[in-house]
Amino acid sequence: MAFVGEPKVVMLDEPTRGLGPAKLRQTYAFLKKLRADRTILMTSHDVNEACHVGDHIIILSEGVIKCRGSLPFLHRNLSVGYHLLLGKKPDCVVEDVTSAVKELVPTAVFESDELGELSYLIPESEAADMPKLMREIETHLDDLQLEHCKVDAETMEAVFFRLKVDSPSLKIMSQEIVIRKPAPAKNTKKELPGVDIDHKLHGAAACLSKVKGMLVKKGIILWRHKIVHLLLLTLPLVPGIISVIEGRSLMIVEPPKQLTLGTSAIGAYSVTGNCPRNTPDRYRRQFAKTARRNVSDVRGFFKNYLERYGPTQYMKKWWIGAGFVCNSSRHVKITSFFNPQLTHAMPTSLAYTMTAIARAVLEDDSYTITTSNHPMSTLVPKPVTDTFWAPHSMPYMVLLGLASFFVAMALQQFVERFSGAKLLQFALGVTPLSYWLASFVWDLTLHLVLCLATILAIVEKQTPCFSNGWNVTWTFLLLMLYGWACLPTVYCIQLWFSSAVFGMITVILWTLCGVTVTVILDEPPAMARMVVPHLAFYYGMVKIVRNTQARDVCMKYTRMCSIDPEALCCGGCSGDNCVHFRENMLSLSAPGVGLDMLFLLLQGAVFFLITLALDVGYLKDPPRSREPEDYEGTGITHRDQDVIREQDRVKSGHTIGNPIVLRYIGKHHATISSVKSVCLGVQQGECFALLGQDGAGKTTLLRMIAGKEAPTTGDAFVDGRSIRTQRKEAQSALRYCGRGDAVLNDLTAAQMLALVARLRGVPGWDVDRVVKLLLSLVDLEENPHRQLRVCSKSYRRKVSVAVALLGAPDVMLFDEPTAGMDYQSRRMMWNTLSRVRESGRTLLIGTRSLKECEALCTRLALMVNGSFVWLGDPDDLRHKFGEGYVVCIKLVVDEEGVKVHSAPVVAHIMELFPFAHTYLDIAGNVHAEILDSMIPASYLFTELESCKKSLSIADYTVQRATLENVLYAAFRAQIPRTPKSEKDKKCWPRFRRILRK
Repeated sequence: MAFVGEPKVVMLDEPTRGLGPAKLRQTYAFLKKLRADRTILMTSHDVNEACHVGDHIIILSEGVIKCRGSLPFLHRNLSVGYHLLLGKKPDCVVEDVTSAVKELVPTAVFESDELGELSYLIPESEAADMPKLMREIETHLDDLQLEHCKVDAETMEAVFFRLKVDSPSLKIMSQEIVIRKPAPAKNTKKELPGVDIDHKLHGAAACLSKVKGMLVKKGIILWRHKIVHLLLLTLPLVPGIISVIEGRSLMIVEPPKQLTLGTSAIGAYSVTGNCPRNTPDRYRRQFAKTARRNVSDVRGFFKNYLERYGPTQYMKKWWIGAGFVCNSSRHVKITSFFNPQLTHAMPTSLAYTMTAIARAVLEDDSYTITTSNHPMSTLVPKPVTDTFWAPHSMPYMVLLGLASFFVAMALQQFVERFSGAKLLQFALGVTPLSYWLASFVWDLTLHLVLCLATILAIVEKQTPCFSNGWNVTWTFLLLMLYGWACLPTVYCIQLWFSSAVFGMITVILWTLCGVTVTVILDEPPAMARMVVPHLAFYYGMVKIVRNTQARDVCMKYTRMCSIDPEALCCGGCSGDNCVHFRENMLSLSAPGVGLDMLFLLLQGAVFFLITLALDVGYLKDPPRSREPEDYEGTGITHRDQDVIREQDRVKSGHTIGNPIVLRYIGKHHATISSVKSVCLGVQQGECFALLGQDGAGKTTLLRMIAGKEAPTTGDAFVDGRSIRTQRKEAQSALRYCGRGDAVLNDLTAAQMLALVARLRGVPGWDVDRVVKLLLSLVDLEENPHRQLRVCSKSYRRKVSVAVALLGAPDVMLFDEPTAGMDYQSRRMMWNTLSRVRESGRTLLIGTRSLKECEALCTRLALMVNGSFVWLGDPDDLRHKFGEGYVVCIKLVVDEEGVKVHSAPVVAHIMELFPFAHTYLDIAGNVHAEILDSMIPASYLFTELESCKKSLSIADYTVQRATLENVLYAAFRAQIPRTPKSEKDKKCWPRFRRILRK
């Protein structure tokens, strides 16, 4: 993207960070191709990258330019010279060899005698005598009891580091950075301060320390995000407070009103007319317009109606009436009838009867007697039951606010789980019970704050039904039980998903559906309330309102039950118009809330146990399946003899005592295989490296050993414990530092290490000392109080390694421990890991860095397409697959400032060394990789000196071939998991030729 639009100036800031060797070379070729007609300014902390890409190199240290120039120029002016490496035999006398070297080169300096190899420094000023020196040494190898003679120029990394540590602030630290060649594995174990714990807690004290550490962690995170947590505790209160205020506003004081009792208040169902007198007829005509049917003779009507429909239906249909009995003296006996269940039936019936009498006496239907009720009090509250807000709105709004809080709690669990922090805490010894108990206690405490704020709003505003007497207590208890039930439920839901996005969407949909259904269902069944906390809480709140209102009304009319047991508020009432209430609000019978509280209590306990069960059995062994057949181009089938011998050693059981044993372990998918039947035994005190490109299977293999992924076939054993059947025991016996930084971004480096120290059982009084030792070990003493969120990749990586080292067991797994670090930080980390290995621990490292393997590892395996293709120590691989040299030739610049043509130089090199691989860098320098162990260094120096003038060679450097040069062809055999392409078909035959050689 930086080159889109054909810019003339392009600035790149570390463009190749995180790329493997093959990708690096592709990027270098890409930059070389696009270099024409434009200027590229690039920053990098990789010296090799600067040498490959840079036309001119500037070395900066603390904002000061230390030097500037091309690669050969810097080598010639800054390099201390060549390192003469002589492999000695058992009978070699070092003094005789030193005398022979100094006789040829008097200024030579003896450097070291380590691991059977002598090293002498030949100053740069004596470079012209190198051909003579090499010929003499090679001629007298047997006389001096030497095995081989090699030469290596000082690398630019060493030059860069020496220039950088010239600063006073770095000199002290540079004294500690001494990278030594790895020694053979040892079984002895030495104590390493900061890594080994002197005083360790056990039993209940250790458990309390873990819980305290996790609670302190959550407190720090809360403090870091004060505004977010304040909003988290405030926003859920907004809907509830609005509903509380609205519910209070419904209690409106109105002036006294009177109700006029007339024909508009009721509707007539029948009129009678079986009395000959005038008064009944006047009574009947009052209902002429509203009557639905006429009954001429009622002597048997009511008896038949009662027998057919029953008293309940009768009381619903018949409200008022009048009886007229006529005698011979022309007197009429009038009786007014009314329905006792209708509040205004009695005065209304009397009003219609008196109107009929008046009209009969005055013989005029225009007269009417109007009757009105008199208000019982001067203040009448507006009936709360006439609105939606009282029985439904407040519980719904409170439910809506609290549900959003639980969604936020689920989000925090997703973050911890998918960032690796949860697995890290489990690997440090935190049990699922202590982890979920600490999370539950903390989240429930935050929920308690919400509940108290809601109750204070209810009490302050005197919300009807909820602020009456003991109802405040029952409301608070219901709110707390809702949190008790809902928190374990969201914990349980998020464990079912391997994707944070889908899991979070599910939690949100579950919450929205649960809240919405409460409005749709008028009275959900008990089974639904038993499973869904939202329903149980919502209808518990509704029942508090209904029971309180019914109880307040019916308690005034309890004396009526002795007169009419079937009255609305009496126990004998049946039908839809009955009013049910419970004096004990906690009754298990409706409308008591005891059953809903019991449901919430059981839901919290059950879902918490389900969460524990899911986490304990989180890694389930998949069914064993045979390895899928490879389609064309899946990977490499040829394996080196060392790989086969290692497989036979594992198969025969000769790995007893090895801390790490892999037995035909594999990871297979539908059409591809990430890891294919790998066998390996790592010895005690050994540092073993898995070397490969991206997609080779390194990370998958390490994750299976660490218990983060289940193997499809085979098994792995850590300290004798199977990751299939004893996963927890195996995890407690190792420490895993993955590719991702398993740190909490809201903590500082010191806080993160203090948390881990508590989880590892370090006593509180010893935490600060251990943290200081670890910070010193990984070079984080200067600024340990920066929040990790704003720190660089290198800084965070150091913290991750320090976390893995604290209280480390005998087995440690590292996935690219120095990824993203600059040269100085890498050297410091290599030195630290070397000290850890020398303490007797076993290290298994996945890396793309070939130099990291040379600096740290006693053995390594090259992984290509999920399989081991090479296995051995770095020196064996170099001897076996192409010991040689890399030559960098700088050409002469003519008078016009243009370098001479490079074709003659390339042709001469190819004539001398037909198997050499040559290429030009951006500056036009010729690089030749001569990977042939049979070519002596003396011959190489002699030929270069002899053609120096004839080929216009200004300068040259000779370096010993690194593993990157030797194994680059093998890395190109790593192919993507797609059908074979034409490019892959060309790479594979070349790699097979190298293996045969």
